[in-house]
Amino acid sequence: FELRVSRSLGGSFATQKIWGQLTEEQKKSHHAMTNAIEDKYLHNYWQSYVNKAWDHSLFLPSEWTLISKGKKASQSSTEHNRTIEEDAEAIISGEIWARAQNHTKYEKNPWWEIDLLNHFNVHEIRIFNRMDGCLERVSNFSIEISTDRLTWHEIHRKNDNLIYGGADGFPYIWRSISGYTAKYLKIIIIAPDGGYLHFDQVEIYGNIIS
Repeated sequence: FELRVSRSLGGSFATQKIWGQLTEEQKKSHHAMTNAIEDKYLHNYWQSYVNKAWDHSLFLPSEWTLISKGKKASQSSTEHNRTIEEDAEAIISGEIWARAQNHTKYEKNPWWEIDLLNHFNVHEIRIFNRMDGCLERVSNFSIEISTDRLTWHEIHRKNDNLIYGGADGFPYIWRSISGYTAKYLKIIIIAPDGGYLHFDQVEIYGNIIS
């Protein structure tokens, strides 16, 4: 009520001063009256709007749940003016920008790693390449998983030199119907003579192990 009065008392808002003159009982009565009905119209409207958007999306929805957004991530190094963790976590924000959102230094076999915080069955990984140049730098890579960060197991290796896209609707997609149990997942660029790792986004899908 005090904020309502302080906004303005000039012009057509001169009557706002009445909100500062209410007794405590009148304020309680006003709250009871205005908070009596739960209105989910906007909630339901936007939920419906978002669901319909999939009909026009470049990317088909996954069969599984997105499990990478908001998790902890790291990488071998960064060229950006921020911490390694901040740079690594930029590519699991869920925002596709069509450009490199993280960037390691030039080094042998640069890597990116995510801590999923729980054990999951990993079924699908979508890797979104930058679309503003240098797409070939991340053409070849391996994907490794671990449950304890001590022992790693390679589940996929791409070494065909073929370029893939991202925001254009053609990210690289790895899928496994049976899935792999993992708490940690690492993407390593195959560059024994030196290279960079930079992606737009990485999306990991799966189901938590109860």
